[in-house]
Amino acid sequence: MTIKELLVWFGILYFLLLIVGAVVIQAIGLKSSSGVNVAALLAAVMINCSSYGKKNGFYLDKDEKTKVVLGMIAIDMLLQLVFTLLTLPGAGKPVSLAIILGVLAFVGALHGIAIYVFVGMVEKQLEKSGYK
Repeated sequence: MTIKELLVWFGILYFLLLIVGAVVIQAIGLKSSSGVNVAALLAAVMINCSSYGKKNGFYLDKDEKTKVVLGMIAIDMLLQLVFTLLTLPGAGKPVSLAIILGVLAFVGALHGIAIYVFVGMVEKQLEKSGYK
């Protein structure tokens, strides 16, 4: 598996998990989906990074980790922006672009930290399982 494939599969899985999460949230009548959003993100990170390590028999080196973390953050921010723009018409009130960008930057920073930590966590789990 290549870095590009890892990122493509991450984007696909994350998107699907976000959709499934949104459907479940709507079905049970909850208003907030931030917990589901984070769970989808972390599951997509862990599943894809673990698959990369297992398929290749080794994990990411330092430069590859940087590329993967930055790539995952970019994919995450793109999906966050798309879903934000799709839900704005239902908000009922106009929202300023500055507020949208500020919220996305804040969410991006939090998600970026989570992605960084979980990419490293997968490495430790793989090492315990005998992968290098």
